[in-house]
Amino acid sequence: MVIADVGSVRPGVPTLTVALRGSAAVEVEARTLAGDKHSGVFGGAAPDARLALLRALASLHDEHGDVAVPGLRREPWDGATYTDQEFRELAEVLDGVPLMGTGDLGSRIWSGPAITVTGLDAPPTDAPLNAVAGSAKASLNLRICSWSTGCPSARWPSASPSPCGPRACSSSTRRCRASATRW
Repeated sequence: MVIADVGSVRPGVPTLTVALRGSAAVEVEARTLAGDKHSGVFGGAAPDARLALLRALASLHDEHGDVAVPGLRREPWDGATYTDQEFRELAEVLDGVPLMGTGDLGSRIWSGPAITVTGLDAPPTDAPLNAVAGSAKASLNLRICSWSTGCPSARWPSASPSPCGPRACSSSTRRCRASATRW
């Protein structure tokens, strides 16, 4: 019996997933003032924590959408993957909106890092506050290729033999590496 929570590379193609990128939850907070201040009196000079946080979050990716955090590297991907069109359909990317990042799709979604903002503390747009924010917080999901097993995240259709398994990694297998860094 095989139990998995991932699908095939494409319908009708049996796929074996031997490892996925690891996941880390990260909380980021910016504090600039002891408390929120009225924007009519303090806006324009008081440092806004939401703006500081948004700038910091934007700096995690470069102008192309690639992760720009030092130490988080993308390794080449030579396994099976989606075509750009298949991915656009599966992700329901709207017409005219480009995909994020550069390079081949497999390296972006299987063996490269990803940083996603999964939560952001802010007043809802239907109940805005006229205030400069004194603090702001965001929740991030960080996906990095697992280097602890020695095998990259991998998906192989059953027609192609897997060069990597839980106990068998060859020297020809690409390994994902990352170094700890503060950001």
